[in-house]
Amino acid sequence: MPSTATSLIPSATAAATSLIPRSETAAETLPFANVRIDWRETPEAHIFRADIPGVRKDEVKVEVEDGNVLRISGQRTREKEEKTDTWHRVERSSGQFLRRFRLPENAKVDQVKASLENGVLTVTVPKTEVQQPQIEKAEGNELLDKEKEENLRKEAEKESDQQSKEAEEKVESEKEKRGDTTLDDIVSDF
Repeated sequence: MPSTATSLIPSATAAATSLIPRSETAAETLPFANVRIDWRETPEAHIFRADIPGVRKDEVKVEVEDGNVLRISGQRTREKEEKTDTWHRVERSSGQFLRRFRLPENAKVDQVKASLENGVLTVTVPKTEVQQPQIEKAEGNELLDKEKEENLRKEAEKESDQQSKEAEEKVESEKEKRGDTTLDDIVSDF
């Protein structure tokens, strides 16, 4: 596990670049380019939040490029090193940062808003309203539904009646071919 202690004796490479002692762990010396950004989606908007302490408003740019790519960039300048100052530890990073996010189709890219307060950049991208198909039953629709149902029932009855008649005719035809007579035939003759 890497040590979090600072080396008081500069290494050969550090001595070549600076005599300022620096932290030895990667986590403490990440370049400022690795700004961490949270992206949250609410029913109304996409909200981006970035911790960028020590960065002034005029050092940050929020833009939309290529129609739907949110671009957040900026720069934190390094403090001036005075020859009379003795530095014991340098952990705060400086430099440029740039992050891009491809926005979904429901983003209103022409209404992006950004604010910087207490070192937290908040970018809000409103969403377009998704048109949900509205299913409302009007009073007339109920009547139409009942009429449709009644018409379908009547058609089914007609088909059933037609099939019954055809079946009866077929039976009668078969009886005539065989010469059968039933009690119903005799009674219907009277």
